[in-house]
Amino acid sequence: MKQKFKYSKLFYFIKYVLFFKISITYIKAQEKSHKNNDIEILNNLQNSTDKQSIISQKILGLKRIFSRKITSGGTTGVPTTFYEYYWVYFLETFYINYIFYNSGWNPSKKTVVFRGDKVDGIYQEFGNMLIISSYKMLDNIDEIEKKILQFSPTWIYAYPSVFYLFYKKSQLIKKMPIEGMLFGSEKLLINQKSDLLNTYKNSTVTEWYGLSEKALLGYRISPNIKYDFFKSYSKIYLVPNEELHSIYGTSYIQYPTKIINYDTGDFVLLDNDNDIIEIIGREQDFIYLN
Repeated sequence: MKQKFKYSKLFYFIKYVLFFKISITYIKAQEKSHKNNDIEILNNLQNSTDKQSIISQKILGLKRIFSRKITSGGTTGVPTTFYEYYWVYFLETFYINYIFYNSGWNPSKKTVVFRGDKVDGIYQEFGNMLIISSYKMLDNIDEIEKKILQFSPTWIYAYPSVFYLFYKKSQLIKKMPIEGMLFGSEKLLINQKSDLLNTYKNSTVTEWYGLSEKALLGYRISPNIKYDFFKSYSKIYLVPNEELHSIYGTSYIQYPTKIINYDTGDFVLLDNDNDIIEIIGREQDFIYLN
């Protein structure tokens, strides 16, 4: 029953029509009203000399009842466990919906989803979405291609690695009239992005960058090369590191755990105006040669 409701028309309307409209109105208001003059937070950032990570409140009583325990994948190489109010998840979804809205997507767009979702069988329709099982994808390319052809999507919503793997295996997907692609939760590699834009010449690529800890959230939409970060979501802070910069974040939305001056472990590349134009990767992913 849970699975059936998860993919029902009613749930699609609630999540991607009603919830979507509310999200856009709310985030527009938050971004417009937010003031970047939080002196206390700025002082915390500027005066911090060590790589401070998470500062937590004691999670007791009602706070524990109304929060869930989150274990991140270890953004900085060390797995992190913290508590998060249930409503924080929905608030972040508001911001993601706003990214979708800015990309040109809306709930009426036929969208094929490659995000590792557990579905009944190889694929499952959910409103205007066709959700592909990443776990069964490679063993059922022909059947999935037939379904995609019948479904006629104009948008892709995916983990970059999952969709790119399907893209390399499928000839049909390269011929679809794709208007836009939405990529998050992983890094879209430069060569992957180049291949996709060469194939889908009239398409846009939207990438967003965030963390389980919700220390920051940014996005860019091609042909724009710079990332925009939500100023009502967090305060970001850049620390020079040779030719690159390390990126830190203080979350405005993460409760009851406080995320203050959180070292993401990521390097970023700046342009001459000090705007972020590339998320290079994690410090532990680099190989140093003498």
